[in-house]
Amino acid sequence: MIAGAARIIACEGSGVTVNDVVQAAGVTKGGMYFHIPSKDAVVHAVIDEAARRCDFLRAPRSSTGDAVADVQGLLGGYFTHARRYWSLRATAVLWTDLHYEAAARSATYDPLRAAVLAIITGNGIRPESVDATDAVMAILCGVTTTAGPGGFDDGGDLDTVLRLTRPVLAATVGAAAE
Repeated sequence: MIAGAARIIACEGSGVTVNDVVQAAGVTKGGMYFHIPSKDAVVHAVIDEAARRCDFLRAPRSSTGDAVADVQGLLGGYFTHARRYWSLRATAVLWTDLHYEAAARSATYDPLRAAVLAIITGNGIRPESVDATDAVMAILCGVTTTAGPGGFDDGGDLDTVLRLTRPVLAATVGAAAE
């Protein structure tokens, strides 16, 4: 049921109805309400599932010594997971939703941002690099937070994110070397 709800939220946004959710999940309203009391609870269950899928972001990672490649590798890993798990796609859509933004960001955006910052600072770049981290995250948000069936599936979004983040990261690394 959570996977079906995540898929419809990723494709349609948080404005989906209970009818949309039960149809996507292939259950009856009674079946949904037996397990989860409301649409709001369904959305939070999707967000909770996404948070569990982000454990890989908290794992220690080794550095190649190339901050640009390391961050882009992390972003590629995130996209790989998002292609596999609808809950990650749905939660990315919810990053900019007024009602669910705080929970969605806490579940997936914040751990991803922390991992990007850890890579940047772990490569000897000063913590002021938070500006670069926020720029990377702004690019990611701009590309992934629009509801729709495409995005993570076709590879085009990842290519766009990598293309747009490369100069930001390269400038950060270049400034650190000076």
